[in-house]
Parts: sequence; structure tokens; C-alpha cells
Amino acid sequence: MAKHIFISHAWNKDSNYQNLTDLFDKKKYFTWEDHSVPKGNKIHTEVENEILGRIHISDCFVVIASMDAVYSDWIKKEIIWAQVLDKPILGIKPWGAEKVPLVVQEAAIEVLNWNTESIVEAIRKYS
Repeated sequence: MAKHIFISHAWNKDSNYQNLTDLFDKKKYFTWEDHSVPKGNKIHTEVENEILGRIHISDCFVVIASMDAVYSDWIKKEIIWAQVLDKPILGIKPWGAEKVPLVVQEAAIEVLNWNTESIVEAIRKYS
């Protein structure tokens, strides 16, 4: 059964998003559907209800825990919406990152290193 995942990420760090989706796509015995808002969608013209709907149908909310999360109003909003919708929140520390934003530390049920096995295991565990 496919896991429905919303990935919150900073568009200026789109390579992190792409790398994470590639990891999921290459993982054997892991089927997933992406409900996030990828670069190219005009997030500022989408109504908040559209994003809420995407989070609502997701089994798990994953946030790429780059320091950009501190400065992104959208990431902060998405985290709050995931909390309101009682979605499990997983923070994923980008490869080589040393710090995790406090907003992610406080919201996440778990903060994981950039490791396919541990990320997929956590998604299975919490969703």
C-alpha cells in the first residue's frame, strides 16, 4: 500500500527535495505518492485550502530540516497545519547539515539523518 507523503521544503534548496524523492523512488518495496508542492507550482497563487488538502490526505509530513525553515513563512505554516491535522512530522537533516532549526526540532516526532533506511523505517512506523 502506497504511503502518501507531503514534503515541506525550501524551493531555493530544491536539490534536497529532488534527492529525497529520488531516494524514495529507488527504495525497493517502498511505494509512495508525493503530495507536496514542487517547484514550478505557483504556491503564492494557490489557496491555503489546496495546501491543507494536500497535507490532509497525506499519511506523513516530512520536512527537510535545512536552516531555510527558520526563514520560510510557508514551511512554518505547513508545520502548523500538519500539527493541527495531527499528522506525524518527521524532520530530515540534509546531507552534511550540522544544525536543525528549532521550529523543526520542536514539531518533529523524530529528526533523522539523511539515510534512506532510517527515513523509510520512520515513515512506516509513524504512518
